Amino acid sequence: MDKNFLTNYAAKQLEEDTKYAELLEESKFEAAREFAKARIGRLDEPVGRSAQFLSLWPQVPFFGTIIVPLTPFTEPHFKQFHGFGASEIDDLVDFARETNRVAFVLNDDAEEFAGLDFLDPIFTEMKPTMDIASPPPPILAERRREYMSYVNEFDTLARINLYKYMDKITQLTSLSLGPSADRSISWATHLMHTYAYLGTMGYKDMKEAIADCIVESPYTAHGILLSLDHLLISPMTDPYGAIHNISTEQIQRWKSVAGRAGVRQGSGDNLNGSILNQGKDVHFPSDIGKFLMRKVHNYPETLDGCRFVCGLYDQCDLRKIVNSLQHSISEKDYSDIASNASKLSEALDKVWADSSQVERRKNAIRAGMTIGLGLVGAIASGPIGPVVGGVLGGFGFQVAEQILQVKTDSISDKLSKWTTPNYLVNVYEFKREHGIRS
Repeated sequence: MDKNFLTNYAAKQLEEDTKYAELLEESKFEAAREFAKARIGRLDEPVGRSAQFLSLWPQVPFFGTIIVPLTPFTEPHFKQFHGFGASEIDDLVDFARETNRVAFVLNDDAEEFAGLDFLDPIFTEMKPTMDIASPPPPILAERRREYMSYVNEFDTLARINLYKYMDKITQLTSLSLGPSADRSISWATHLMHTYAYLGTMGYKDMKEAIADCIVESPYTAHGILLSLDHLLISPMTDPYGAIHNISTEQIQRWKSVAGRAGVRQGSGDNLNGSILNQGKDVHFPSDIGKFLMRKVHNYPETLDGCRFVCGLYDQCDLRKIVNSLQHSISEKDYSDIASNASKLSEALDKVWADSSQVERRKNAIRAGMTIGLGLVGAIASGPIGPVVGGVLGGFGFQVAEQILQVKTDSISDKLSKWTTPNYLVNVYEFKREHGIRS
């Protein structure tokens, strides 16, 4: 892409970012939210946000519009990270324009995409805006000073060990995913704000536990903050109200990145240990999500297959069921949640039972994958069953009921005081090894 084009593109994005920030500064939160939505364009409910390191095609059919954040990686690393490749972009852009089922946002400054000419159709046709992580209004309105004090606290602690660790992670990631300017700074900043959210939203004891890890065990702090961001903070602060998709492969990558670092810290922790292993200081409080459903279903492997599955799901009003489920979660209607989760399970069974009698397109349906539905927010500890641990519990990861004797209910009570919205998250796991075919 032309450098001047990207420079002008970035300047326009900066103007819009400034206007958005001004609305927040003036406490015009609803206006800021509407401005953010207008920037991205029309969003059809239910709105989703794509998972990293997972094919895009099985995610699209569940949503009216799925938001795909773009990170400036070169091929083939771009495909590995985003779940679609350069050769598929022209057709994907056509599909997005025809159906409105895909929207793009930028994870980095537009100028960082220089040289990635395969993204030309997305920039020229879809005009993606910068992604926005919107703080919950009560935090900005009532506790801005407290929030900034946690930002400064993180910076002070991170200067001891964590920033050096992030530099090493950046070097490793650049080798596997391609270079990007100042990535360690941007990633550390993201962790910083996750830490500040935890403190301001009432997760003080959890924050203190992570504070110790930042100094003594950076690899553990990195893993926990990433997980809590994806499973708790990001869904609750998403300005578009999107359902967040998460891949177990991504969780495994957090684990393997630390394992490859091979550097010993002064505290004696070995970075060859895994971020998400079952060490005594690696805990995930179960209030980040309650497990609702674990369903094995087939999935499309191509855009053509994605179109086909979208048609199957639309026939049984699956998107309408997902939207109803999300609404019942936000309204904390426990009986309705259980009913809609059951309807979704039955709809998926019906789709795949009927699909055996439908003429298949090439590569439309191949292997199976598991989808788990989890709850985020105060509702996560509510009386919804059957419940299996936390959102990670059903996938073989350790889920602790407490951190430093802080019980789930007390955390949820603190969270509910902020009237924080409740959200649905999806956790995907491929099942290729099971040899499922249809």
